[in-house]
Amino acid sequence: MKNFFYHLITVLLLFAGIGTQAHNYMYVQDPQTWQSGQGTIEEATITMKPVGIYMQYDLTLTFSARDEGFADDQQLEVNLMFDLPQGAILYDSWLWIEDYISKAVILDRWKAADIYNEIVGRRKDPSILIKNGDNSYNLSIYPMLGNETRKAKISYLLPMKWTKNLVTGDLPLEIMKLSRNSTKIKLQAWQDSEWRNTRILEREIYKFEKAHDIEGKYFELQLPENIIDKHLHIAYDSPAENGMYFSYYETEDEGYYQLALIPNELLQIENAKKVVFVVDYRAQGREDAEKMLDRLEKTLLSNFKPTDYFNIVVPKVPAKPQSDNWIQATEENIRREIKKIKEEKFYNNLFPLLREGIKFINKNGEEGSVFLITNSNDLGDYQKANQIITNITGLMKENIPIYTANIQKNDYHYYWIGNRYYFGNEYLYSNLARITGGQYLSLKNGGDAYALMNELMQYVGENIHSFDLYTTLHNGFCFGRHNVNRSSNTVSMSQAILQVGKYKGSLPFNFQLSGILHSKPFSTSIQIPLNQTKEGDSLTTKIWAGNYIQSLEKLNYENNTIFEIIDFSMNNRILSLYTAFLALEREMEGAVNENINMRAKGNGDSNEQQGGFTEIEELQKNNAAKLQMLAYPNPFTEETTIKIELTDNFSQEKLVLQVYDLSGRMVHDFNPKAHLHEKTIEIQWNGKDNSGNKLRKGIYFVVLSNSHQRHTMKLIIQ
Repeated sequence: MKNFFYHLITVLLLFAGIGTQAHNYMYVQDPQTWQSGQGTIEEATITMKPVGIYMQYDLTLTFSARDEGFADDQQLEVNLMFDLPQGAILYDSWLWIEDYISKAVILDRWKAADIYNEIVGRRKDPSILIKNGDNSYNLSIYPMLGNETRKAKISYLLPMKWTKNLVTGDLPLEIMKLSRNSTKIKLQAWQDSEWRNTRILEREIYKFEKAHDIEGKYFELQLPENIIDKHLHIAYDSPAENGMYFSYYETEDEGYYQLALIPNELLQIENAKKVVFVVDYRAQGREDAEKMLDRLEKTLLSNFKPTDYFNIVVPKVPAKPQSDNWIQATEENIRREIKKIKEEKFYNNLFPLLREGIKFINKNGEEGSVFLITNSNDLGDYQKANQIITNITGLMKENIPIYTANIQKNDYHYYWIGNRYYFGNEYLYSNLARITGGQYLSLKNGGDAYALMNELMQYVGENIHSFDLYTTLHNGFCFGRHNVNRSSNTVSMSQAILQVGKYKGSLPFNFQLSGILHSKPFSTSIQIPLNQTKEGDSLTTKIWAGNYIQSLEKLNYENNTIFEIIDFSMNNRILSLYTAFLALEREMEGAVNENINMRAKGNGDSNEQQGGFTEIEELQKNNAAKLQMLAYPNPFTEETTIKIELTDNFSQEKLVLQVYDLSGRMVHDFNPKAHLHEKTIEIQWNGKDNSGNKLRKGIYFVVLSNSHQRHTMKLIIQ
């Protein structure tokens, strides 16, 4: 492609995950003229199938540039930046190329970016899918003619939400909100003797019908076009028995398991609730305040029994609970307390309100949870948020789970923190939930405030502190355990505990659940009967591998960790922060797969780590020239020599040589002009940035460019 700067910006965005956009987006662009506009998702098919404790999703999207004024023959690039819920494991990508469906290869991210840009430059048919942060992804497709459509599919796994009677999975409708025009959305959901009564939890009037055009036991539903403003869930009757669900899959070498436990069912303990409701709400007038309180009253009446207890903290001066003691949750008491609150003025005052809720629980038996209802959005800065988290958790005598219903829909600020964007106070709320063992739900993706509060209440109950789940076999042992989406050692009695792991040996399967309940230590050991075990499929191995990769991505960015992530990601076909899915035309797949096979055999890129030449090949068959870039030693600690052998057809006009880190930030700028008209460039580098500061250990990229070309070499500081 003639426009080199487009190439450079694209590759930096691919590496950065830091881009210039402040939120999810979809756009189409002519990379030659920079003309751009909002793209349309014409059709979306969401296919869902439970796989143990996870849901398998196939999301097939058809894109267009409708109504954006492009010429029919303009060649456009589609860019879709989107989020998936926490814990998603993205494991495949496809691209439709005329009558051929290309299944993506998985490559390390820098190689995939190079190949993608080289192919785009020759008007071929690639797509690239990358991971930018914990939950953030970017899909790019090229080319799409101005009057045509392109079709792609991504596959991912997501942990489901389990209760005694219900198992639910999120519908990814928020992606369709990025479309300029409305999207035709078809759902296809698996149903069999184990997974029964398929329905939309919030719209049970919608009826699935048996699908006849796809293989398997799928049922279909065409959604209304205006439904994307709602936060909806696919729901099944729970297959758990006696508070347990267990599935397994065995290979020749080892076994993999998935386990869901619902403590109050498993332990047969009455789940009495003690909840302080903290109302941090800025009302738009009296009517708005009364509507919010009506929703709170309805939530209490729907979810509390007379054996439960509550209190309410509202914004008044000074902030304090409605009562000095727990209030019994009778209908009369609930209505009386809500009526009292309707006389108050409502505004945002988050920290003092939370503080009073925590202090109340500390003074009244140290047992209870906080249920925060909020629409504030002025504490998104991570420094402010971290200080509040420190102050709030520092007040707790015992851990107190904080459940947050964020009912703010509009006027969000966006904050880039730790490789992803957070909306409003999302960083604060999600980390309070993670650290305390609570839960965070938001109306960011649409829905109704009462439905959100009611959904959040399903996680609230008595708490097990110092929780531990130890698994083993009657004849063997377990290892590699991962508690799914959980970083706290406090769990709610009503909230399912999800775990995946490996084992050696043979069933039956045993586990020991321990912790502190009602201020007393307890431990219970249970053997899962063989007739309650379910045989899973090979996706179970991907579920374990995905959890393992996610655990590594949370560690420090040391070389060994990054290399292990890349290796595990490529061997198991699971997208990571350092890999990418690249879908190619049929005739190009062979060359890329050959490159991958050479790498697996120890050739190709293996010499990179030994200080050998890194060759950036032009993929055009009529261009056999190779520019060679060498760094020795590589990896290095103190200093390395960068040596570049230029080719005859490489112009030195506007020659630039720079070093970038993994975030796409330029950290060092060399001066190659001293080597003009030379075929060999040789430069020493001490691993410092332009300010003379020593760079941290990790992976960097040397980028050599001129007016028309760009070549990249990987460097490692150790």
